[in-house]
Order: sequence, then structure tokens, then C-alpha cells
Amino acid sequence: MGFWGGGKTLKIADLEQGPMDLWRRLRDMYRNARVRRKVAEHVEGSDLFYKLGIEITSACNYRCPFCPQSKSARPEAYMSFSSVSLIVEQLVALRYAGEISLSVTNEPFCHPRCLEFAGLISKKLPKCNLRFNSNGSLIDKIILDGLHGISTPFIAQINDYTGGRELSRLGGLLSGYDAEFQSRFILKRRSFGERLSTRGGAAQSRRRRDYFGDFDCLLPYFRMDIGTDGSVILCCADYRYQMAFGNIHTAALKDIWNSEEFRELRRTLFRGKRRSVSLCSRCDMAAPGLPQWLTGSSSA
Repeated sequence: MGFWGGGKTLKIADLEQGPMDLWRRLRDMYRNARVRRKVAEHVEGSDLFYKLGIEITSACNYRCPFCPQSKSARPEAYMSFSSVSLIVEQLVALRYAGEISLSVTNEPFCHPRCLEFAGLISKKLPKCNLRFNSNGSLIDKIILDGLHGISTPFIAQINDYTGGRELSRLGGLLSGYDAEFQSRFILKRRSFGERLSTRGGAAQSRRRRDYFGDFDCLLPYFRMDIGTDGSVILCCADYRYQMAFGNIHTAALKDIWNSEEFRELRRTLFRGKRRSVSLCSRCDMAAPGLPQWLTGSSSA
């Protein structure tokens, strides 16, 4: 069974997956095909990323089976305040107004200075959108009070894997705040049995892709991810920082983004040569969450 996407025929190898899981993959392939013409106009990549992921810590207090953290947790590392300040100052100079996430493959609130980082970003980059992806277990009234004092718009997606216990607890805590603040929290009841992406082959529950053949990926066209040591890595699926294009301590963010090495990587993925990139050859993610500048809409 084949599907056309990114100039290649894509074969679904595992048809035993659930209908919603299959739909998600077909949707992502369709999105890729739908914007290829627009991407062709930007084949060298945008001058600046639209989304930024900063892994402020490698730590996580959960071991979800679909996450690389479950069986191959990395040594705990914590980004320093000076490193975050360096990133923020460069973003200020670039007049950056996109999204900043303080989580990549980690639990952001494991970092004791997470709220300080959020406050710094709020003060220096008031036009940015701040994002937290969290399991919610470490969020208490102290953290909520700190988040309530942030002026920058933010979204906190809480993924509850406790059968609803965390949602009930957080719902009770949030009831003491105004409706606008409550609306910034997306509370989702999740399951350890969910079938997510392979995370570049690092996910313990799924090391192999569901479909084979080369196809393109647009993620490096609009998103940059920075590891705890300051490395600018391939993407959010680069769990062990295998592909670094530079480091914030030795090069400017814009120079790294526009480096020939990073541009060549984008060209390779745009041409559907995923198999020629070791990490990408084991990944089945097709750049979900396309940015407005690429799609021309706010609902992509």
C-alpha cells in the first residue's frame, strides 16, 4: 500500500496500528505535500527559526515507556543561568518574537531555576510565546504563583499519566486563580500505552519506523533546539546530541542557523534523502506543527 508524499511513494509497513495513529501519519504526510511549493521558495531555509526549544535540564522524574528516558536516561545536566542569559541576549538582538519552549525531552520543572528562566524571557522578550510541556507532578502553588507573575503569554501543556489524579489535583489548585490564567493550561489525560514517534530510533517502545522509503521533513526549516551544554542539535529527536551544528558559547545563533552545514541538511531532507542522514533514517516524524510563515494560516 503506497502513499504519495514529498515526491516519493511511502509504504505503510505496519497496518496493525490504530486508525487514529494511521490518520496522524497520513495527516503529517499531507501537510508536507501541501506546503512543498511554498518550501521550494525557501529551500535554503528561513533566515531565522520560528520555534526554539531549550533543554534547560536533561532530567525527568517519569520513565514513560514511549520516551528514550525510560531505559536509557542520560546523566542529569542543568543549564546555567549564564547560558540561558546568553541565548536570551542574542534573541533580543535578533528581535525574536516566536515560540520558546523550555522542554525538549525533559521535565522543565526538574530545574530549580526554571521560573527564573521564564521570568528572564518574559522581561527581555515580551513578544515571545513561552511554552512548557510537563507531566504536572512537580507543579505546586509556589510554581503556579511564579507563573502567574509572568507577563509574557505562555502555554503549559500538562500530560497526566496517573489516570486523572494529577488533573484533579491541578484543577483544584488552578481554581483559585482567574479564568485568563487558567486558560493557559492545557490539561490532557494520557496513557503509557500511547504509540508515539520513534524519536529518531531512541524510543524504547518503537525503534523501527512504521513506513519505509525516503520522504522529506520540514522541521529544521523553522525550529532550532539547544541542548543543556549549549549544543545546537539536529532537532527534538536528537536525544543524545549526536548531530551538533555548533555551540552557543562559540558561535552566534544566527550564524549556526545559516551555516552551510545546516543548510545542506535542510536541502537533503527537502529532497527526500532522509536515509542519508543516520538519525533521520530511524525517525518517522514528519514535522507536525508547521509555522504560519510556511502555511500562510494560523491553524496549520
